[in-house]
Amino acid sequence: QERPLLQVRGTMRLDAARALDVQVQAPTVNLDLLAPLSPAVQQSAGLLTLDLRVTGTLQQPQVRGELLLRDGVLQLAATGEHYHDIQMHILFAGDRVTIERLHLASRSGPLQVTGWFEHANLALRQVDIAVSARNFTAMRTPAVEAVVSADITARGTLQAVTVAGNVTVPRARLSLEHIPGSGPKAV
Repeated sequence: QERPLLQVRGTMRLDAARALDVQVQAPTVNLDLLAPLSPAVQQSAGLLTLDLRVTGTLQQPQVRGELLLRDGVLQLAATGEHYHDIQMHILFAGDRVTIERLHLASRSGPLQVTGWFEHANLALRQVDIAVSARNFTAMRTPAVEAVVSADITARGTLQAVTVAGNVTVPRARLSLEHIPGSGPKAV
């Protein structure tokens, strides 16, 4: 479409300091280009906007900026479900990543994720994430169909994370004849 897809500018030193100062920007990327790139993605759409600045070092990068996704659509071969109305707003502030909004809808209901996590040297340090789903179709393949409702939180440090909440499976179907490797075998 003769407009910039992704711009990366900056410096990365290759000496012992390995200092970074890189700006990554994607003004508006149409995500329907993902499906032809991967057989795992059957369908994709939406508008992605990315504006990040990476400083620090390769061992301790500090990322600042945001990622936005509007009107997303995704269908994965593994899950079979057509997820739509995907909206995402993620903020990066040094060693903290905040999920302001992550929403996706299935044929039967929505799933939402909010919260934050902190990392140190690219290792997860602390987390406070909440997941809420209402009759969300998690899978819809010939072998498995599963609808879930959930209210889950994960909080704490990596060494002492507490996961609490409820998960209900109001509807599930398992078709043994469609599971790969099942069925009659010639011996």
